Amino acid sequence: MIIWLASFPKSGNTWMRAFLCSYLYLDLDKENFTFNLLKKIERFPNLNQLNNIGIKPKSFSDVAKSWIPTQNHINLNNKINLLKTHQAFGNFENFHFL
Repeated sequence: MIIWLASFPKSGNTWMRAFLCSYLYLDLDKENFTFNLLKKIERFPNLNQLNNIGIKPKSFSDVAKSWIPTQNHINLNNKINLLKTHQAFGNFENFHFL
């Protein structure tokens, strides 16, 4: 299952990721917060996710075509997946983003 952290740029997304990563992934007895911890909540879409399903995008249309297949591939792990995006809930050239 994907849980989206979706927002406009400069609206507090990084602060929210820092809060969530600290709460979910940081062991304060062993470590201090570093911005490297924010990598625990990946950006969507990213090239690694696209490459995992064999997509080598040459345009934004290629990325848009892969939105649903990439999400389906991520969900195959049967875990909760926190992902950040600035993508709106909508579509581009009739390719939907859910």
